Amino acid sequence: MNQVKGSSGGRRSYARVGRLMAVLLIGASLAACAAATATPSPIDRPTPSTTASPTPEPAPTASPTPTPAPTPTASPTPPPRFSPTGSMTTVREFHTATLLSDGRVLIAGGRVDNDATDTASAELYDPKTGSFSPTGSMTTVREFHTATLLSDGRVLIAGGFGGGYAQSTYLASAELYDPKTGSFSPTGSMKTTRTGHTATALHDGRVLIAGGFNESASLASAELYDPKTGSFSPTGSMATTRLWHTATLLPDGRVLIAGGHDGLTPLASAELYDPKTGSFGPTGSMATSRYYSTATLLPDGRVLIAGGEDRGTYLASAELYQP
Repeated sequence: MNQVKGSSGGRRSYARVGRLMAVLLIGASLAACAAATATPSPIDRPTPSTTASPTPEPAPTASPTPTPAPTPTASPTPPPRFSPTGSMTTVREFHTATLLSDGRVLIAGGRVDNDATDTASAELYDPKTGSFSPTGSMTTVREFHTATLLSDGRVLIAGGFGGGYAQSTYLASAELYDPKTGSFSPTGSMKTTRTGHTATALHDGRVLIAGGFNESASLASAELYDPKTGSFSPTGSMATTRLWHTATLLPDGRVLIAGGHDGLTPLASAELYDPKTGSFGPTGSMATSRYYSTATLLPDGRVLIAGGEDRGTYLASAELYQP
Protein backbone atom coordinates (compact mmCIF):
# COMPACT_ATOMS: atom_id res chain seq x y z
CA MET A 1 0.00 0.00 0.00
CA ASN A 2 1.40 3.32 -0.93
CA GLN A 3 1.54 5.92 1.81
CA VAL A 4 0.51 9.47 0.95
CA LYS A 5 2.93 11.59 2.81
CA GLY A 6 1.78 14.86 4.29
CA SER A 7 -1.84 13.98 4.02
CA SER A 8 -3.99 13.79 7.24
CA GLY A 9 -6.34 11.40 5.56
CA GLY A 10 -3.50 9.04 4.87
CA ARG A 11 -2.41 9.11 8.47
CA ARG A 12 -5.92 8.24 9.58
CA SER A 13 -6.03 5.40 7.08
CA TYR A 14 -2.79 4.00 8.53
CA ALA A 15 -4.10 4.37 12.01
CA ARG A 16 -7.26 2.44 11.18
CA VAL A 17 -5.29 -0.19 9.41
CA GLY A 18 -2.99 -0.48 12.44
CA ARG A 19 -5.86 -0.81 14.81
CA LEU A 20 -7.46 -3.40 12.57
CA MET A 21 -4.25 -5.35 12.40
CA ALA A 22 -3.89 -5.16 16.15
CA VAL A 23 -7.42 -6.45 16.61
CA LEU A 24 -6.76 -9.24 14.15
CA LEU A 25 -3.53 -10.16 15.92
CA ILE A 26 -5.21 -10.14 19.31
CA GLY A 27 -8.07 -12.23 17.95
CA ALA A 28 -5.66 -14.71 16.39
CA SER A 29 -3.75 -14.96 19.65
CA LEU A 30 -6.96 -15.52 21.54
CA ALA A 31 -8.06 -18.14 19.06
CA ALA A 32 -4.72 -19.94 19.35
CA CYS A 33 -4.95 -19.90 23.11
CA ALA A 34 -8.48 -21.15 22.95
CA ALA A 35 -7.44 -23.94 20.61
CA ALA A 36 -4.60 -24.93 22.90
CA THR A 37 -6.76 -25.11 25.96
CA ALA A 38 -9.98 -26.39 24.43
CA THR A 39 -11.36 -29.67 25.91
CA PRO A 40 -11.61 -32.30 23.24
CA SER A 41 -15.11 -33.32 22.34
CA PRO A 42 -16.36 -36.68 23.35
CA ILE A 43 -15.84 -37.79 19.82
CA ASP A 44 -12.18 -36.87 19.91
CA ARG A 45 -11.53 -38.17 23.44
CA PRO A 46 -10.19 -41.68 23.32
CA THR A 47 -12.61 -44.07 24.99
CA PRO A 48 -10.80 -46.41 27.30
CA SER A 49 -11.52 -50.00 26.46
CA THR A 50 -13.69 -51.43 29.16
CA THR A 51 -13.11 -55.11 29.95
CA ALA A 52 -16.46 -56.46 30.95
CA SER A 53 -16.45 -58.35 34.20
CA PRO A 54 -17.22 -62.00 33.51
CA THR A 55 -20.75 -62.87 34.31
CA PRO A 56 -20.57 -65.11 37.38
CA GLU A 57 -21.91 -68.58 36.81
CA PRO A 58 -24.92 -69.29 38.91
CA ALA A 59 -24.13 -71.31 42.01
CA PRO A 60 -25.14 -74.91 41.54
CA THR A 61 -28.47 -75.59 43.10
CA ALA A 62 -28.22 -78.42 45.58
CA SER A 63 -30.48 -81.32 44.85
CA PRO A 64 -33.18 -81.49 47.44
CA THR A 65 -32.29 -84.00 50.15
CA PRO A 66 -34.80 -86.81 49.96
CA THR A 67 -36.81 -87.18 53.09
CA PRO A 68 -35.99 -90.58 54.58
CA ALA A 69 -38.90 -92.89 55.03
CA PRO A 70 -39.86 -93.07 58.68
CA THR A 71 -38.34 -96.05 60.43
CA PRO A 72 -41.07 -98.28 61.77
CA THR A 73 -41.11 -98.07 65.50
CA ALA A 74 -40.88 -101.51 67.00
CA SER A 75 -43.47 -102.27 69.57
CA PRO A 76 -41.86 -102.23 72.99
CA THR A 77 -41.03 -105.69 74.25
CA PRO A 78 -43.24 -106.43 77.21
CA PRO A 79 -41.33 -107.11 80.41
CA PRO A 80 -40.96 -110.76 81.39
CA ARG A 81 -43.89 -111.82 83.46
CA PHE A 82 -46.17 -114.69 84.31
CA SER A 83 -49.84 -114.64 83.46
CA PRO A 84 -52.63 -117.05 84.37
CA THR A 85 -53.80 -119.69 81.94
CA GLY A 86 -56.47 -122.34 82.15
CA SER A 87 -56.43 -124.72 85.11
CA MET A 88 -56.06 -128.48 85.02
CA THR A 89 -59.19 -130.53 85.33
CA THR A 90 -57.76 -132.31 88.40
CA VAL A 91 -55.54 -131.24 91.28
CA ARG A 92 -52.31 -133.25 91.28
CA GLU A 93 -48.64 -133.40 92.35
CA PHE A 94 -45.75 -135.77 91.58
CA HIS A 95 -47.18 -136.10 88.05
CA THR A 96 -45.35 -135.86 84.73
CA ALA A 97 -45.59 -133.30 81.93
CA THR A 98 -44.40 -134.17 78.41
CA LEU A 99 -44.26 -131.90 75.38
CA LEU A 100 -45.81 -133.73 72.42
CA SER A 101 -44.76 -133.41 68.79
CA ASP A 102 -47.84 -131.31 67.95
CA GLY A 103 -47.09 -128.73 70.67
CA ARG A 104 -49.62 -129.93 73.24
CA VAL A 105 -48.55 -131.11 76.70
CA LEU A 106 -49.52 -134.45 78.25
CA ILE A 107 -50.12 -134.36 82.02
CA ALA A 108 -50.27 -137.83 83.53
CA GLY A 109 -50.88 -139.39 86.94
CA GLY A 110 -49.70 -138.04 90.26
CA ARG A 111 -51.09 -137.70 93.77
CA VAL A 112 -54.41 -135.95 94.27
CA ASP A 113 -54.88 -135.49 98.03
CA ASN A 114 -53.21 -135.53 101.43
CA ASP A 115 -54.07 -139.20 101.89
CA ALA A 116 -51.53 -140.06 99.17
CA THR A 117 -54.24 -141.13 96.77
CA ASP A 118 -52.73 -141.68 93.34
CA THR A 119 -54.54 -141.21 90.05
CA ALA A 120 -54.45 -142.76 86.61
CA SER A 121 -56.11 -139.75 84.97
CA ALA A 122 -54.42 -137.69 82.28
CA GLU A 123 -55.15 -134.47 80.42
CA LEU A 124 -53.85 -132.36 77.57
CA TYR A 125 -52.88 -128.70 77.60
CA ASP A 126 -53.41 -126.88 74.31
CA PRO A 127 -51.32 -123.66 74.09
CA LYS A 128 -53.50 -122.39 71.22
CA THR A 129 -56.56 -122.23 73.46
CA GLY A 130 -54.79 -121.98 76.81
CA SER A 131 -56.95 -124.74 78.22
CA PHE A 132 -56.76 -128.29 79.55
CA SER A 133 -59.03 -131.12 78.48
CA PRO A 134 -59.27 -134.74 79.65
CA THR A 135 -57.73 -137.54 77.63
CA GLY A 136 -57.64 -141.29 78.15
CA SER A 137 -56.50 -142.57 81.56
CA MET A 138 -53.46 -144.74 82.24
CA THR A 139 -53.95 -148.43 82.87
CA THR A 140 -52.37 -148.05 86.35
CA VAL A 141 -52.42 -145.31 89.01
CA ARG A 142 -48.93 -143.82 89.34
CA GLU A 143 -46.79 -141.14 90.96
CA PHE A 144 -43.01 -140.58 90.75
CA HIS A 145 -43.02 -142.34 87.36
CA THR A 146 -41.21 -141.21 84.20
CA ALA A 147 -42.68 -140.06 80.89
CA THR A 148 -40.47 -139.99 77.78
CA LEU A 149 -41.33 -138.80 74.27
CA LEU A 150 -40.40 -141.43 71.68
CA SER A 151 -39.21 -140.69 68.17
CA ASP A 152 -42.56 -141.83 66.72
CA GLY A 153 -44.53 -139.32 68.83
CA ARG A 154 -45.80 -141.76 71.46
CA VAL A 155 -44.97 -141.38 75.17
CA LEU A 156 -43.43 -144.12 77.32
CA ILE A 157 -44.71 -144.16 80.93
CA ALA A 158 -42.52 -146.34 83.16
CA GLY A 159 -42.38 -147.44 86.78
CA GLY A 160 -43.23 -145.24 89.71
CA PHE A 161 -45.14 -145.76 92.89
CA GLY A 162 -48.80 -146.72 93.00
CA GLY A 163 -51.55 -147.21 95.49
CA GLY A 164 -50.51 -144.56 98.02
CA TYR A 165 -49.06 -145.20 101.44
CA ALA A 166 -51.60 -147.88 102.25
CA GLN A 167 -50.53 -150.23 99.48
CA SER A 168 -46.94 -149.00 98.95
CA THR A 169 -46.68 -150.61 95.53
CA TYR A 170 -43.47 -150.14 93.53
CA LEU A 171 -44.10 -150.60 89.84
CA ALA A 172 -42.23 -152.35 87.04
CA SER A 173 -45.05 -151.93 84.55
CA ALA A 174 -44.95 -149.53 81.62
CA GLU A 175 -47.45 -148.19 79.09
CA LEU A 176 -47.60 -146.10 75.96
CA TYR A 177 -49.72 -143.01 75.24
CA ASP A 178 -50.69 -142.46 71.61
CA PRO A 179 -51.71 -138.84 70.90
CA LYS A 180 -53.42 -139.93 67.67
CA THR A 181 -55.95 -142.02 69.58
CA GLY A 182 -55.76 -140.24 72.94
CA SER A 183 -55.37 -143.54 74.76
CA PHE A 184 -52.87 -145.55 76.83
CA SER A 185 -51.99 -149.18 76.23
CA PRO A 186 -49.69 -151.60 78.11
CA THR A 187 -46.20 -152.41 76.85
CA GLY A 188 -43.45 -154.68 78.17
CA SER A 189 -42.53 -154.32 81.86
CA MET A 190 -39.14 -153.37 83.25
CA LYS A 191 -36.90 -156.06 84.68
CA THR A 192 -36.96 -154.36 88.07
CA THR A 193 -39.56 -152.39 90.01
CA ARG A 194 -38.29 -148.86 90.46
CA THR A 195 -39.15 -145.27 91.28
CA GLY A 196 -36.88 -142.24 91.65
CA HIS A 197 -35.16 -143.38 88.43
CA THR A 198 -34.37 -141.51 85.21
CA ALA A 199 -35.48 -142.22 81.65
CA THR A 200 -33.50 -140.76 78.73
CA ALA A 201 -34.33 -141.06 75.03
CA LEU A 202 -31.18 -141.98 73.10
CA HIS A 203 -30.28 -140.93 69.57
CA ASP A 204 -31.12 -144.40 68.24
CA GLY A 205 -34.68 -144.26 69.63
CA ARG A 206 -34.16 -146.50 72.63
CA VAL A 207 -34.73 -145.28 76.20
CA LEU A 208 -32.19 -145.66 79.02
CA ILE A 209 -33.74 -146.37 82.44
CA ALA A 210 -31.20 -145.88 85.23
CA GLY A 211 -31.11 -146.21 89.01
CA GLY A 212 -33.91 -145.44 91.45
CA PHE A 213 -35.07 -147.52 94.38
CA ASN A 214 -37.71 -150.06 95.28
CA GLU A 215 -38.98 -151.93 98.26
CA SER A 216 -35.63 -153.71 98.57
CA ALA A 217 -32.86 -151.17 98.07
CA SER A 218 -31.37 -148.32 96.12
CA LEU A 219 -30.48 -149.38 92.59
CA ALA A 220 -27.37 -149.19 90.40
CA SER A 221 -28.93 -151.27 87.62
CA ALA A 222 -30.03 -149.91 84.26
CA GLU A 223 -32.07 -151.20 81.33
CA LEU A 224 -33.01 -150.20 77.80
CA TYR A 225 -36.50 -149.96 76.28
CA ASP A 226 -36.73 -150.67 72.57
CA PRO A 227 -39.92 -149.24 71.02
CA LYS A 228 -39.50 -151.51 68.00
CA THR A 229 -39.97 -154.60 70.15
CA GLY A 230 -41.89 -153.05 73.03
CA SER A 231 -39.56 -154.68 75.55
CA PHE A 232 -36.89 -153.87 78.14
CA SER A 233 -33.47 -155.51 78.35
CA PRO A 234 -30.64 -155.13 80.89
CA THR A 235 -27.58 -153.00 80.12
CA GLY A 236 -24.44 -152.20 82.13
CA SER A 237 -24.88 -151.01 85.72
CA MET A 238 -23.74 -147.73 87.22
CA ALA A 239 -20.72 -147.68 89.52
CA THR A 240 -22.86 -146.34 92.36
CA THR A 241 -26.46 -146.86 93.46
CA ARG A 242 -28.41 -143.66 92.80
CA LEU A 243 -31.86 -142.21 93.23
CA TRP A 244 -33.16 -138.69 92.54
CA HIS A 245 -30.12 -138.06 90.29
CA THR A 246 -30.09 -136.34 86.88
CA ALA A 247 -29.54 -137.83 83.43
CA THR A 248 -28.67 -135.64 80.43
CA LEU A 249 -28.22 -136.70 76.81
CA LEU A 250 -25.01 -135.14 75.45
CA PRO A 251 -24.51 -134.10 71.80
CA ASP A 252 -22.19 -137.07 71.21
CA GLY A 253 -24.89 -139.54 72.27
CA ARG A 254 -23.55 -140.35 75.72
CA VAL A 255 -25.60 -139.77 78.88
CA LEU A 256 -24.32 -137.81 81.88
CA ILE A 257 -25.54 -139.23 85.22
CA ALA A 258 -24.87 -136.76 88.04
CA GLY A 259 -25.39 -136.60 91.79
CA GLY A 260 -28.35 -138.11 93.55
CA HIS A 261 -28.48 -140.12 96.75
CA ASP A 262 -27.32 -143.67 97.41
CA GLY A 263 -29.92 -144.26 100.13
CA LEU A 264 -27.57 -143.15 102.88
CA THR A 265 -25.46 -140.29 101.56
CA PRO A 266 -25.89 -137.46 99.04
CA LEU A 267 -23.61 -137.85 96.00
CA ALA A 268 -21.28 -135.48 94.15
CA SER A 269 -19.94 -138.14 91.79
CA ALA A 270 -20.95 -138.45 88.14
CA GLU A 271 -20.58 -141.03 85.39
CA LEU A 272 -21.16 -141.40 81.67
CA TYR A 273 -23.20 -144.02 79.86
CA ASP A 274 -22.00 -144.94 76.38
CA PRO A 275 -24.74 -146.63 74.29
CA LYS A 276 -22.10 -147.93 71.86
CA THR A 277 -20.57 -150.11 74.56
CA GLY A 278 -23.58 -150.42 76.85
CA SER A 279 -21.47 -149.43 79.85
CA PHE A 280 -20.97 -146.66 82.40
CA GLY A 281 -17.61 -145.01 83.11
CA PRO A 282 -16.46 -142.40 85.65
CA THR A 283 -16.11 -138.69 84.93
CA GLY A 284 -15.34 -135.65 87.07
CA SER A 285 -17.31 -135.05 90.26
CA MET A 286 -19.41 -132.02 91.11
CA ALA A 287 -18.13 -129.47 93.59
CA THR A 288 -21.16 -130.08 95.82
CA SER A 289 -23.10 -133.23 96.53
CA ARG A 290 -26.76 -132.75 95.58
CA TYR A 291 -30.01 -134.57 94.85
CA TYR A 292 -33.36 -133.25 93.59
CA SER A 293 -31.30 -130.92 91.38
CA THR A 294 -31.81 -130.10 87.71
CA ALA A 295 -29.51 -130.63 84.74
CA THR A 296 -29.92 -128.71 81.48
CA LEU A 297 -27.99 -129.13 78.24
CA LEU A 298 -26.76 -125.74 76.99
CA PRO A 299 -26.36 -124.80 73.30
CA ASP A 300 -22.57 -125.02 73.55
CA GLY A 301 -22.69 -128.62 74.82
CA ARG A 302 -22.05 -127.91 78.47
CA VAL A 303 -24.52 -128.97 81.19
CA LEU A 304 -25.88 -126.65 83.86
CA ILE A 305 -26.46 -128.32 87.23
CA ALA A 306 -28.54 -126.17 89.57
CA GLY A 307 -29.97 -126.29 93.08
CA GLY A 308 -31.11 -129.38 94.90
CA GLU A 309 -30.58 -130.51 98.46
CA ASP A 310 -27.56 -131.67 100.44
CA ARG A 311 -28.05 -133.28 103.87
CA GLY A 312 -31.12 -131.21 104.64
CA THR A 313 -29.64 -127.98 103.25
CA TYR A 314 -31.43 -126.49 100.25
CA LEU A 315 -28.98 -125.26 97.63
CA ALA A 316 -28.81 -122.11 95.50
CA SER A 317 -25.44 -123.01 94.00
CA ALA A 318 -24.92 -124.14 90.42
CA GLU A 319 -22.08 -125.58 88.38
CA LEU A 320 -21.19 -126.40 84.80
CA TYR A 321 -20.08 -129.73 83.34
CA GLN A 322 -17.79 -129.60 80.31
CA PRO A 323 -17.87 -132.90 78.37
